[in-house]
Amino acid sequence: MTKSTYQAIVLASMLIPVAGLCLDSFYPLIPASLKSVYDSMVQFGGIKSHPPGVWLAMAVVTVTMLVSFYGQLRFRNWAPSLAVSSTLACLLVSCFTGPVLQSGLGSAVASVGTLLSGMALILPYACADVRALFWPQAAAATVDTAGHQAAATGPV
Repeated sequence: MTKSTYQAIVLASMLIPVAGLCLDSFYPLIPASLKSVYDSMVQFGGIKSHPPGVWLAMAVVTVTMLVSFYGQLRFRNWAPSLAVSSTLACLLVSCFTGPVLQSGLGSAVASVGTLLSGMALILPYACADVRALFWPQAAAATVDTAGHQAAATGPV
């Protein structure tokens, strides 16, 4: 896998879910009756507003996700572990955010973004080409064809 292919996967995993949010925000894809029921539940307390701690956690997770995306795009050695931990934190925080009203198309687009994000998470650990982009010093200590470990210290 090439460097630009991995970067395209990371960019798509960010941009496609944002496109899904824009679809739901700017186009009337959600039926008006369902939207009015949801709005009345929010207005009359059927759906509680988020406590300040959840807002703070969402802000922290958002910042760490953006930092991990930057690190993944620039192939920083700390980025894969930060991406995994911020994804797990995002899943934990999502348990406390309550219900979300989303159209079928918006949900499908969000699912594609989640799939691509999962690919971007696993590739540094599963693909040797991508692993070498993140950890080049580890890739220098490779095994030669005879099975001997080649040292990364230089010629002897």
